[in-house]
Amino acid sequence: MTRRAVGRVLTTLLATAVVGTAAGPAAAAPAGTEGRTGYADATFDGIDDSTGRTVHSVFSVFDPQDQAPFGTTDFFVGEDAGIVYECVTDQRTPATISGLDFAGAAGVLRVDCHSPMGLPSRSGYAVVGVLWRGEGPVEHLVFPREECTEYLDVRHARVVGAVLLAVPGVAVTTLTPHDHPADEIRQQRVVCA
Repeated sequence: MTRRAVGRVLTTLLATAVVGTAAGPAAAAPAGTEGRTGYADATFDGIDDSTGRTVHSVFSVFDPQDQAPFGTTDFFVGEDAGIVYECVTDQRTPATISGLDFAGAAGVLRVDCHSPMGLPSRSGYAVVGVLWRGEGPVEHLVFPREECTEYLDVRHARVVGAVLLAVPGVAVTTLTPHDHPADEIRQQRVVCA
C-alpha cells in the first residue's frame, strides 16, 4: 500500500471516529449529520553529520471541526542496521489550514526517543516551521459507506520550511522537505443521510 493510500485510509478512519460510525449502525451518526476535517502532510529527511544517522519524519496538520488546528509528528532515526530510535510526542503545535490553498504550522515539541535495539531512551525537542501551498488540480474522491458518504478533495502541495530535531545522543539535525508525492492538503466532508 502506498503512503498516499495509507494517508487516505487513516483519513477515513479518523472521519469515521469524528462522526461516530466506527461502532457500526448502532452508533451511527444521526440523519443529516455532516463532519468536516482538513489535513496536510509533509515528508522531511535529514542526516546527523556527527553520527551519520538518517532521520525521517512526516509532519501532519489536522483541522478537526470541533477544535483548533494543530500539527504533530514522529521521527525515525536510522543507521545501516535499521531503525535505531523512534521519537514520539504527545504535544501539538499551533497550525492553520485554508481550504486546499494553504496550510502552516510553527512551534516547539518535546520528543521522547526509544530504541527498538535497546539503546538508552533520550528526550529532546523538535522546532517546527512549515508552510504548504496547494498546487495543481484538485482530485475529487467519493467513498460511499452504509449510512454515510465521504467526500475527499486532495491537492498536491509545495512545502517550504524545516524541522529541527535536537535530541543529544540520538540525533541533532535539520530536516528539509523534498517535494514528495504524499505532500498534500486534503479536505474531507462526511455526510450521513
